[in-house]
Amino acid sequence: MIVGDVMTDKEDLKTVTEDTSISDLVNRMFDERHIGYPVVRNDDLVGMVTLEDAADVDEIEQDAYRVEDVMSTDIQTVMPDADAMVVLQRMQQHNVGRLPVVDDTGTLVGIISRTDLMHAFTVIQGGGVPERLRRPRPNLNLS
Repeated sequence: MIVGDVMTDKEDLKTVTEDTSISDLVNRMFDERHIGYPVVRNDDLVGMVTLEDAADVDEIEQDAYRVEDVMSTDIQTVMPDADAMVVLQRMQQHNVGRLPVVDDTGTLVGIISRTDLMHAFTVIQGGGVPERLRRPRPNLNLS
């Protein structure tokens, strides 16, 4: 299984911009039930922001601070064709819950979360391998 099989595609991805206030970010996190967002500028990935980042700002100052003030810019990314198990191990090693997925030009094409991966592995282990994840088996007819 590869990342592209289970990632959230860009069309369904929730993102924020650098000028989003921390107050608006926290409200979105509550409403959308997400605790991390890719930060984009003109569709280019420029950072990641998490609930932990936002929590560093006092509540009374959240309107004055912007995502650009607290976001991480040193972000790890993965390619859609990366092996899902390797990516899960990488997430665990670096203690991150999600990674942006970029194509070979560096354009954001989605996001993969630890939850996405664990859900997919659980389904596969339960025998419910979706058709799109089944790889063709070689024909070994030797007659």
